[in-house]
Amino acid sequence: MIYIDCPYNNGDEVIIKDCPDLIEQSEDNLDDSEFFVNKKSNPQFHTDWLNMIFPRILLSRDLLKENGLIFITIDENEMVNLRKICDEIFGKINYVGEVIRKTKTTTADKNTGFNLQHDYVLIYAKNIDKIYLNGEKKEFSNYKNPDNDSLGDWKSSDPSAKSGSDSTYFPIENPYTKKVDYPPEGRYWSFSKNTMKKYIESGKIKFKEEDDGHRGFIFKTYKNELKSLYNPVNSLFATTSDDDDEDKNPYLNEVGTKDARALFDKDLFKYPKPVILIKKLIKYSTNGNATILDFFSRSAATAQAVMELNEEEGTNNNFILVQIPKQIVQERANDKYAKDAINFLDGLDKPHFDVELSKERINLAGEKIIQNSENENLDIGFKVFKLDSSNFSLWQPNLDKEKPLESLYDALDSNINNILPGRNKFDILYEILIKEGLELSIPIKEIQENLFSINSGQYIVCLKDNVDENISNEIIDECNPDTCVIFLEKCFKSDDSLKSNIKEKLKYDIALFKTL
Repeated sequence: MIYIDCPYNNGDEVIIKDCPDLIEQSEDNLDDSEFFVNKKSNPQFHTDWLNMIFPRILLSRDLLKENGLIFITIDENEMVNLRKICDEIFGKINYVGEVIRKTKTTTADKNTGFNLQHDYVLIYAKNIDKIYLNGEKKEFSNYKNPDNDSLGDWKSSDPSAKSGSDSTYFPIENPYTKKVDYPPEGRYWSFSKNTMKKYIESGKIKFKEEDDGHRGFIFKTYKNELKSLYNPVNSLFATTSDDDDEDKNPYLNEVGTKDARALFDKDLFKYPKPVILIKKLIKYSTNGNATILDFFSRSAATAQAVMELNEEEGTNNNFILVQIPKQIVQERANDKYAKDAINFLDGLDKPHFDVELSKERINLAGEKIIQNSENENLDIGFKVFKLDSSNFSLWQPNLDKEKPLESLYDALDSNINNILPGRNKFDILYEILIKEGLELSIPIKEIQENLFSINSGQYIVCLKDNVDENISNEIIDECNPDTCVIFLEKCFKSDDSLKSNIKEKLKYDIALFKTL
């Protein structure tokens, strides 16, 4: 599942200019000129927003599984344009619907007398034939089994239908009281005479032994006959006039603000979404063992929603949050959000970036969940990664035309250590995991300095500066016949004999030997 709270483009939101070298930059040198406030006075107001959002939605479709869904919160400023984008990328046939969420009770009416109180959650599927939304569980308290019916719990239901024919309009006589019943005026029985006989034999139709002044028989609906134990997902999320109170409408914007304030004791985020909104969307659309991606992470409400839902429902969902770091700057004296955020980060000795607030929210939310939970094994851990270029230098030999062979040997010698300067062991290790197609949440054990066992011996990775033949004994103790062992070339210090001997010692105990 993907959930994103993308910029609404209401005239005062900061959006990012995509540029070819963006991934070359880190949060320490990301130029503030890459961010800009998209004012409505901008002649390319909608175009700039569309150029920002289109490639991200396009990529999101590729990331979804066939049974995946994307939920996008948006308001009227770009709703029409976003629908067109999603129709083009996902196809109109994969449009699921939209949730209308009541966000506030009053708002500025722009001198029109119109009070706008809602926004939308737009829903598209990767393949609409492979998805199904389950809403809240149905209420079964009225299903009982007072007569020990072998078919289980049941409730009394209306046996009539709006439409029918002569074959479904007939009298039913109670054999005990001789009371005769016809369908209500303008209606028909929901079964034929032949079917009625089968229902009587099975006990689905049960005649009353005494006349109570009502219909002379009970028509049973069994719990196990229901097609689904869940109600459908409604398109309205608490939008009635009686839902102004947050106790009645937990989806209001002010609830999202209070969710974050409960952790920080201050308002450090602008317009965070209510955690319960995201929890409901996850609950309705996943099987409890899903990966939830949010690539407009902002306040990290999605992470809190996933962790809370895992605790409440016993699920095992994971989250991935993505956010381009933006420096927090107090540009106006009355900007209390920025002032409080800077003071808060100073207290933690953290740099003034919005992602630092997001990380701290995940920490605080996780601690609070653990304090209130009886589940001692609840996982609230997370890892933080920064997008960067490869840790490995490119093979680009500058061969001398007059001495090509000699210059090739020199290039090979200079590339024995192909790790770029300033990269640590975890930078290198996680790039190897990515290139091997492994999840970044996979268990990692450091057997000894710079020697790692991945996923209980599925991979053994050696990043040592130099090794001897004894390293094979350490690896054999941790490996199994399916293990893939990966060495860096620098481990062998150009000693091909050493490499061959280690490979020979391991060949009967592992599945694959690789060097990088």
